[in-house]
Amino acid sequence: MSNRANVSSVTYVAFLLAAILCAAGSWGQTPEPPAPKGNPQVQPQPQLHTLNEVLKIMTDSRLTYDYGSVPDSIGANQEPPARPVLRSKQYVKKVNGRPSLVEFTVTPEVQQQLNLINESNLARNYSFSLDFSRKALELDSTYDYARTLIGDAFYLLEQYDSAIYWLKSSIKHNFADYEAHWFLADALLAKNDTAGALKELTLAHVLNVNASLLRQSLGEYRKLKGRTFDEREFRPYVKIEKKADTVFVRYNAEGEGYALVKAVWAYEPGYAERMLGRKPDQVGFRMLEEREAVLCARETDSALNQHLAKIERAGYFDEFLLYEIAAPQFPEWVPTMPKDLIVRIAEYVDRFR
Repeated sequence: MSNRANVSSVTYVAFLLAAILCAAGSWGQTPEPPAPKGNPQVQPQPQLHTLNEVLKIMTDSRLTYDYGSVPDSIGANQEPPARPVLRSKQYVKKVNGRPSLVEFTVTPEVQQQLNLINESNLARNYSFSLDFSRKALELDSTYDYARTLIGDAFYLLEQYDSAIYWLKSSIKHNFADYEAHWFLADALLAKNDTAGALKELTLAHVLNVNASLLRQSLGEYRKLKGRTFDEREFRPYVKIEKKADTVFVRYNAEGEGYALVKAVWAYEPGYAERMLGRKPDQVGFRMLEEREAVLCARETDSALNQHLAKIERAGYFDEFLLYEIAAPQFPEWVPTMPKDLIVRIAEYVDRFR
């Protein structure tokens, strides 16, 4: 395998996300498939609050909210959060009734072929790599990653049409394989299909959003079309803690609206339960909460408001939330999403990043 492997319409989307994300028992558990339209069990979405309404909730609360901004230098100097990078050789299967990202089980016979592939690649004997990759698939036809290896071997042999065939076959069998999309992008570029290459590389990036080599490659590919990759992130400085009956909230100047909503969701008695219509689970991401927090963030950050207005008009607001907030923290969930939603997130990245 080449060194590329060294890195471990609006209504439809609104319904899909409501059914998928709000049904999740926890972020670590992938949600149930979306319920059919008209299902009476799908609760109507509650009205989101404005910043003034949130402030009134805080004022009327039995808790005391101590909130204020910090110097911009504090927010600028905050340590970047840990961003997990996904391993290769994974696929999506149902675990306890929920789609989850799992690693392929490799038999000893297939593992022997994988070892030989690595040795052949190191020796740059790609014809042998191709033979061993084919043998791996012959030994275990369910080991779909072998299709990626076959495609990569053809690419290294500069037989690009065959590489494209096998990499598309790998994606058909396992859409979650970010390397198959990545290698397909390279093969398409070798055939001067820059637009197709950009599309596949963007999908690869979305499927493993924290992989720095993928992000770097995407920037390089975009340069070929006279484009750049927008590196800005939605990462307001927010610090929230509760001591006795006082909730302390600190934020940078632009993050006020976002931080106050997050504080109310975290600590205001009964608030999350009323908004969700059920007892809240201890999860790291709730779509409804993020919608409300970002809505209020727009009231205190004019630049963000202008940027999101364009995204909202194009119908990609939920994709903004998933890509900018959820995916960096929980990248393992993205490959388990429905294919149509992954494609829409990639469309968001292509248009707005």
